[in-house]
Amino acid sequence: MNQKNYVLPSNIEGQIYRDLLSFSAGYCDKFILVLRDTVGLNKNAIKAVKMLSPFLVSTSEKSSWGGTILLTGTATVNEYKFSNDSLELILALSNDLYDWVQPNLPEDLGLIRDDNSPFLSSVTHDLEAVLTLSSSEIDLLEKNIPKLEIKVLED
Repeated sequence: MNQKNYVLPSNIEGQIYRDLLSFSAGYCDKFILVLRDTVGLNKNAIKAVKMLSPFLVSTSEKSSWGGTILLTGTATVNEYKFSNDSLELILALSNDLYDWVQPNLPEDLGLIRDDNSPFLSSVTHDLEAVLTLSSSEIDLLEKNIPKLEIKVLED
């Protein structure tokens, strides 16, 4: 599948955020969230991690994920099952993509296809997000969520 990267030039929130995550459910079966030891978690983030635990598939220590490459050390990357139930929970915990920042929530929400390729990668503390889409996916996305602003990421 020939894919291109598309930058989300501004935060997505509210209905557009909900629409994008709902749209992605047709393509993705996993999502990731990151816990960075250097930042810590507040009570809200600890509660969120507990609420998400029924969907947890794997936990690993990594120095890179999505759009992030750590210069030193590692972070805990949690991979979860992306389903209607976990989608509802994600939407209950956050109203926009950049809510996913420690210490209030785990970081860097990422959506992963069943072939393990990225659909959405984010570096939330840097306010960066990229969609990786085929031409048919971008056509459907623009048709279904016309208010979503995206730009092709030039190499």
